[in-house]
Amino acid sequence: MPRKKPDESQPNRFRSRDIIEARWVRRARQASEIKANPARRLGLESLIAYLNTPRKIGGVASAAVVRVFLAASANFGHYASTVNIMKRLVELGFTGYFDVIVDFRSDSEKAENKVKVLLPGFSKWSASLDYSHAGTFLFQGCKTLCRKLRSDMGTVEPALDFGITGGIDIEKGRNDVSPDELNVANLIKLQPYKWGEPILVHVGARKIDVAATYKHLHIAKRTFYLSLPDDSSIEPFAKTAPFNAVSEICKATQAGTINLCTAYGVHTWTDPVQVLSNLSLGILCAQQESAPGGMALISAATLEARLQRPAVLVALGNLDDEKLKEKNRLKASPTMNLLQKYLVESAPYSNSVIVRAHENFKSFLGTRKVAERVKVLRRESWEGNPQEITTAINSLGAKQLLIVEMGELPIPLFNYLYRAANLPVVFEGQNTAELVLNMGKPYFQLKHPDAFPPLDIGADFNGTMRQYGMLCSAEGLMSDHWFDWKSEGVKRPPEKLGQFIRDCFGGTSNPTSQYFQDLRDTFHKEEIGKLEIVLRLFEAERKYGEDWQQKVAPMEKQRILRQFA
Repeated sequence: MPRKKPDESQPNRFRSRDIIEARWVRRARQASEIKANPARRLGLESLIAYLNTPRKIGGVASAAVVRVFLAASANFGHYASTVNIMKRLVELGFTGYFDVIVDFRSDSEKAENKVKVLLPGFSKWSASLDYSHAGTFLFQGCKTLCRKLRSDMGTVEPALDFGITGGIDIEKGRNDVSPDELNVANLIKLQPYKWGEPILVHVGARKIDVAATYKHLHIAKRTFYLSLPDDSSIEPFAKTAPFNAVSEICKATQAGTINLCTAYGVHTWTDPVQVLSNLSLGILCAQQESAPGGMALISAATLEARLQRPAVLVALGNLDDEKLKEKNRLKASPTMNLLQKYLVESAPYSNSVIVRAHENFKSFLGTRKVAERVKVLRRESWEGNPQEITTAINSLGAKQLLIVEMGELPIPLFNYLYRAANLPVVFEGQNTAELVLNMGKPYFQLKHPDAFPPLDIGADFNGTMRQYGMLCSAEGLMSDHWFDWKSEGVKRPPEKLGQFIRDCFGGTSNPTSQYFQDLRDTFHKEEIGKLEIVLRLFEAERKYGEDWQQKVAPMEKQRILRQFA
């Protein structure tokens, strides 16, 4: 009897081709599922499931709630760091509610304004955890309430299982908070990049300093992984004046019409006029000097053409708050008025604030034709009519500079503006350092001569880039040029800044430019982001207890610790 012919339409487990094809299809499906599920990809599935588990709160069934603590800080740093963590938790799959506790124990004067800037949906404070309250708003699709923590309040109610903060001064004692005060069973206290404070995980009654316990992971030297901003991230602000201003500036940068520099935190350590004028003069020098040779991937002519484009310097933050005026001798004239006087009118010596300007400085302003090349646009000039920014940009010629007073911005607009910048950006705090390192942008960090980290996270300092560190302090941006400029023939601070700016434009053939591109490859990795590492450690401590490394299999230990160079 003849053998029955096999049905070719059906897979045959004995045919190797069918087996291989089925295996690849299965692997492709699994890879697609993992790609679509960042928590699974990063070994955080069980942690996110734990955070999303509905619980009884105050005896009443409730959706999962994460308590978030916004600790007091001089500027926006601790707030912004924590808000970025909230956003990242949602990206990882958190679908519950946020209970935002704002520190009013020492920061009551500015706390509400910070919340309004960083959480634009906020309108009213809530006195209790009631998501039917009129103050409830959506943050990244999650219901959110904001409540005050005051010194006379005692414990926050009701009790919750999990709390987190992205920046808090623990050893300095200014704004630390205990799990008991926040009324949470478990609490994670993270810190911005190299903040110098402990990174703590409270699991029940146990407190673990994870940076000290797991030294080989170099947690304090890592950044939070930040998803980079795109057009969709700023759409919720489309009907606001800052959106229109930021959008116009970024469009002109992307079109190659202008070069863009952003500066934030310039008021923190010194006179903002001093920093902004040094930076402005540095940009003017970069536009004017001859191109360096030896550019393999970008010709000198191309570099020259790019640098001679008009430039826009956006000054962010509240430059003229009352305390700043007093601290920085600006009682008489706001920052932008003084910039107009010093740079455009070229008359620093006529102002009573400056007793005497060195003759070399006045000569420098004249030689560089600064008064003809600089324009100043105050916020009140464009806020009611954003078209003013477009008009001002269109009026610029080659080798000219427009200084725009932008003020305070919500995080998405702030990040979007920094991403669009193609000149070295300026900032002061460690939270903005997180953003810039994720982007791989050239930068100046004020008052930080050791601002440029090594590409090896475990190393202590970067010997190659250390020579540029002083540009961030007295020899560059913070030079007091009104009084003490060197004699002719010596390279002045703006000329040093200008050379650095030109080097950053040099493409991959220039080691300075290449260094900043390599920073992104080093820090912008979600599998070794600071939050992701600490969440895995917290989950291990919570599930397995104090000696968890002895209780889990080697593969599980390796997955949790994830050691990377």
